Amino acid sequence: MTVRVLLLTGTVGVGKTAVLREIGEVLRLAEVPHGRIDLDWLGFGRPAPGFEAEEEGRTLGRFGSDLVMENLAAIWPNYRARGLTNLAVARALEDPAREVAALQRAVPGSVVTVCRLDSAPATVEPRVAHREQGGLATPYLQALPSE
Repeated sequence: MTVRVLLLTGTVGVGKTAVLREIGEVLRLAEVPHGRIDLDWLGFGRPAPGFEAEEEGRTLGRFGSDLVMENLAAIWPNYRARGLTNLAVARALEDPAREVAALQRAVPGSVVTVCRLDSAPATVEPRVAHREQGGLATPYLQALPSE
């Protein structure tokens, strides 16, 4: 059976999670069975010392992309068992082609539609600075494209 997946992507702080919540509310009000997952939450962590991910062909990547997709593959059957055929996810992508292919493997039978959200750095910078207090904002702000 086909699973329709909407992947919201874009730079850090562009509003992926906020849009994901709104999409979920619209689907809920329309009584459309669906799942919503902010994929970032499936990849937070730091590998233990000595973890040989590269040798196993897996990496955490800058944003934990392999770990995210392994975790999604592990939890997707629970959604599927409840009859869900619509899934909305949010994630900043490091390597779009690779990560969309990994998403399709993690959610068998999926047809993925990618929606890239965009906003000017002048709009995103205050959001990131407010959300990521202290020095945590620095790497995100440095990764923003210049106008």
